[in-house]
Amino acid sequence: MVNDTAGYILSTALTIVVYDVVTHLDEEIDYLVRSRSNFMKALFVLCRYLPFIIGALRIYEVVGEDHIDNNLCLVLFRSSLWFSFLQMACVEFIFTLRTYALWGCSKRVLFCLLAAYLATCVTDVTSLQIYAGALPADACYGSANPGVSWLLVSFVALISLEIGLFSYSNR
Repeated sequence: MVNDTAGYILSTALTIVVYDVVTHLDEEIDYLVRSRSNFMKALFVLCRYLPFIIGALRIYEVVGEDHIDNNLCLVLFRSSLWFSFLQMACVEFIFTLRTYALWGCSKRVLFCLLAAYLATCVTDVTSLQIYAGALPADACYGSANPGVSWLLVSFVALISLEIGLFSYSNR
């Protein structure tokens, strides 16, 4: 069976997200209904509701290998990996726009921020593609993955962007 800890972490995280959505549901409905549709609203919806899709795709961690075969598990794992990247990209873009606004909408700052954001996204897509391509058929159920170091590359790129955004935000 899958590592029980991963299932507990997934269940706990989804419980917290569901609690947060339920407690703020009236505010979210007001926002979604009353505000006009635009790019930021789409980013908000993606950031807010992608965890439910990612959680549903990670169901194999809860149900285990007795109920899901290796091929389906690998498809679910890869899908959750790319949806997680999409959520990260949306959140980082919101942080980038926030930092741009803090700097008085300076075009020079926007150029620097977008260059850093795009470099991070390209690095993450490349490293995640290499990682996903190196996954063995039984990757979901505890086998060693030779491409796991590519996740570190993605993580370092993300942390570098975060440090840059933080340093720009605290001018």
